[in-house]
Amino acid sequence: MIDRSLQEQPFVSPGSLLVAHPSLTEPNFRRSVILIVSDSVEQGAMGVVLNQSTGSTLGQHELQMLPSSLTQVPLYRGGPVAPRQLLLVAWRWEPDVGVFQLLFGIEPAKAAELLSQNNGFRVRAYLGYAGWAQGQLQSELQAEAWLPMQLIPEIDSLDADPLWRFLLASKGVRMQLASYAPDKPVLN
Repeated sequence: MIDRSLQEQPFVSPGSLLVAHPSLTEPNFRRSVILIVSDSVEQGAMGVVLNQSTGSTLGQHELQMLPSSLTQVPLYRGGPVAPRQLLLVAWRWEPDVGVFQLLFGIEPAKAAELLSQNNGFRVRAYLGYAGWAQGQLQSELQAEAWLPMQLIPEIDSLDADPLWRFLLASKGVRMQLASYAPDKPVLN
């Protein structure tokens, strides 16, 4: 018998990814990739779903008066918590020094400034976020609903199922094959 308390516990920290296990069928998180933006023992965890694009931009929504430079910022569903709340997130990779810089919940003026500086920041808008109460995420990790992973540059170039499948493939052939399994095998 294996004592799970002695096994290595999954580690999640701000700036890491959670990849939904293929067996996770909850509609809000099915085939999701989540960027963790905060995690603490006392407060729980928070993140945004990276791969649920709305297929539109900020300029196509009447969310609020925004600087014109933000009209082409892609809009994503960030998660089921506060789904009408707009969150602006910016990040950039600094490969020369091996750093990922993340700015979460920034003001529209700051987002516009980052875009105008042409300094490598990507800006995305999210409606809502994913949140876990104290101990909830750790429980889900132990149940293997999520696969924790390190952040990789492909989050910039892949979206939706291709991002999810790419990340699962990095976990091995078994996970890669599971990512292509039909939702309802009995219908095949």
